[in-house]
Amino acid sequence: TQGDILYRDGSGLQRLAKPASNKFLQNTSGGVVSWETVSSNWVKLGSASFSGESEWVLDNCFTSDYEYYKFKVSHVKPSTNNATPRVQFRTGGASGTNFTSSNYSVYSRHRYMNASGDSPSANDHDHLSQGRFQLLNNGVADAGNNANYHLSASYDWHAPHLTKFFYGQGYSLAQDSSGQYDTQFSIWYMDNNSAFTGMRFYFATGNIASGSAILYGIKHS
Repeated sequence: TQGDILYRDGSGLQRLAKPASNKFLQNTSGGVVSWETVSSNWVKLGSASFSGESEWVLDNCFTSDYEYYKFKVSHVKPSTNNATPRVQFRTGGASGTNFTSSNYSVYSRHRYMNASGDSPSANDHDHLSQGRFQLLNNGVADAGNNANYHLSASYDWHAPHLTKFFYGQGYSLAQDSSGQYDTQFSIWYMDNNSAFTGMRFYFATGNIASGSAILYGIKHS
C-alpha cells in the first residue's frame, strides 16, 4: 500500500502501515519502529493574514497549559495613514469581551531616524493607566503614503491568565508617512485582578490592510 514502510526485525521483514495523519517515524535503540506524534514546548495558538479586517480577536488562548507567550506581527500596514497599533486583552472565554479598564501601562524607549539614516534621536515615553497597550508611540504609514514600509513587532508575555501582576516586553519597528523610522523597546505592565482568556490586535483608526500575526504558547517544561 502506498505510504507503508518495510523494515526488518528479529523475525524478518515487517510492514508498518502508513499513519492516519501527519506523524514522524521513531526507531528505538531496541529496533522498535513506530509512528509518533510531533510534540513541542512551543505551540501555535492562532494566526491571521490580514486583508482589510477591523481587528484580530483570539479567544481561549491564555490557559494554565502555558506560562509564557510570544506575539509577533509581520509586514502589517493600516488602512488609515499614521494609525497607531494597539493590543487589548479579553475576559470571558470563548465569547470574550474586551478588557477596557485603565489598568494598562507602558514604558518605552524610542529611537528615531529619518529616511536617510542621519539625525537620530531618542525619547522615553510613559503611557500610564490606559485602556490598552500601544505598540508604537507614533503611527504606521499606510500603503498610499509609503508602500515599502510596515509594522513588525515581537513581544513576550508572562501568564496573562493569572490574576496577579502582569508584565511583558518586546519591540516594534515601523516607518511613518514622513519617512521617519520608529524603533520602540517597551515594558508592558498591569496590576491585574482579572483572568485574561484572549487578546485583540487592532489599529486606533481604520482597518488592518495587510500583513500577518501569530501567537505561540510556551509550556512550563
